[in-house]
Amino acid sequence: MKDVAETIGESEWSTRQILKLNKLIPQLQMMVSNGKLSQTNAQELALLTEQTQSALYDALGEEIGERTVAETKQLRQEANGKSVDAIQTMLDAEKAEKKKKVENIIEENKSAAN
Repeated sequence: MKDVAETIGESEWSTRQILKLNKLIPQLQMMVSNGKLSQTNAQELALLTEQTQSALYDALGEEIGERTVAETKQLRQEANGKSVDAIQTMLDAEKAEKKKKVENIIEENKSAAN
């Protein structure tokens, strides 16, 4: 590892972090390359199996790159070891909850305007 780090001009720690990104599915690697997914979030997702990464990407698409590090870490913890169907159910519930929050905000704004 030390030789690789020296060759690329990075610390051993940075080199390990960069190499973790090789564990990502191609779609997530492309998002990192295009600046649509931070390296920190990518490292969190790299801890998941390829199947779980694919399920998350299929469900969220590039929206996965809009999450904070804390949200990505929570997503990783909740999705880890779950089936594709369970992940989809979890994300559907999350989307429904967000939709309800937006509807409540809209309703509150309407009430405040009247």
